[in-house]
Amino acid sequence: MAGFLAYQDKMNFWLAMFFAALGSMAGAYILYYVGYFFGRERTRWLFEKLPLLELKDFERSEKVFARWGGVAVLAGRCLPLVRSAISVPAGIEKMPFWKFTGYTLIGSVVWNGIWIGLGFAFGPAIEPILAEYSGLLSKIVVGIIGVLFLWFVVSRSIKLIRNRRGGGGEDQNNGGGHSDTMILRRVQ
Repeated sequence: MAGFLAYQDKMNFWLAMFFAALGSMAGAYILYYVGYFFGRERTRWLFEKLPLLELKDFERSEKVFARWGGVAVLAGRCLPLVRSAISVPAGIEKMPFWKFTGYTLIGSVVWNGIWIGLGFAFGPAIEPILAEYSGLLSKIVVGIIGVLFLWFVVSRSIKLIRNRRGGGGEDQNNGGGHSDTMILRRVQ
């Protein structure tokens, strides 16, 4: 949408890029410092206790970071769901701040540039459709986002209830609900 607004001269393209990068960096820093200050075990505990987070997401991000290091931070910025999670193991492993910042900034600018650029590039094609159907499209988009959010909350809540009752099935490992931990190599 920011790209489309830039196409219409209602928003500055470069300011949209700047603020998108700023928002991406702020979110990445928060998660980086959660991992950095809490450490592995407390962050793992946090993932276990918060109802909408899953331990397997934490473990996956650790494995990806252990294998790829800085490249995972860079490429992860362009992958939905991984975008945020990859900051946590980078903080846990105390990846140097400026290295983390560089990888995060480059990856975020690429990701945001793709979406803002697409909105700008397709502005001429989208404008007549939005002019005629913007009210309906807005309601559809809000409805889809609402349904997806509701699905996410309900599915995670059901998993949480099943795990607490002991019926987690494949989500539980070794009968205790905890999977084996891995030792990460220090990525410098």
